[in-house]
Amino acid sequence: LAVIASGGAARLYGVLIDASPALTTFLWLGTEALLCVLLLAALWKTRQLDLD
Repeated sequence: LAVIASGGAARLYGVLIDASPALTTFLWLGTEALLCVLLLAALWKTRQLDLD
């Protein structure tokens, strides 16, 4: 699912790159960071459930 989402985001950002490279880079990094945080939160929650 993350691969599909990042693929769609890559196409979307591909259009934005022509408009503003700096803004695109900022949005890309922000999105990547957010995805990492969500992934870690999901893993932590499943681990907590396993421990219980």
